[in-house]
Amino acid sequence: MRTGGITILNKVIYDTNFYNDLSIQYPEVVEAFISNAKQNATVIMPSILEHELLSYSRYEEKEVTKAQIDDYISLAKNNIIPLTREIAQEAARIRRYLRINHQKRLKAPDSIIAATAIVENATLFSNNDLDFKLIQNELQLSYENPVLDQLDLQKFREKLKEGK
Repeated sequence: MRTGGITILNKVIYDTNFYNDLSIQYPEVVEAFISNAKQNATVIMPSILEHELLSYSRYEEKEVTKAQIDDYISLAKNNIIPLTREIAQEAARIRRYLRINHQKRLKAPDSIIAATAIVENATLFSNNDLDFKLIQNELQLSYENPVLDQLDLQKFREKLKEGK
């Protein structure tokens, strides 16, 4: 988007499941990733997401896995977003809202990721409609799920497992 001759870059957050599906080269996720890169979207990463990626049990088992996770974290460059008071308050508001209005218990990490997207005015890319669709529709979360067919993704994953 251009405003007064200045190019404003879009911000994106990729959830852990997005990185997982990117690592297996699921076509719709790869397409979303490439499209964002072509638009020069700025990748930001909530620190809780960095924590989730680095907590992967096989992080230190396989050098290729470690390198891949490190590459994903480096996409955010200097844009690792700490848990600030503003983000914490927004995450709490999201959790309260869903609990009161939908009897839904959202996990703290997901509320922090959504809150970071809202506070930072970023689009969250995730394959987690169950948690993020309500927040998108009711609490102004900019959310995109690049996976159009869950069954196709499941079959894709099963084929990969069979090939190993």
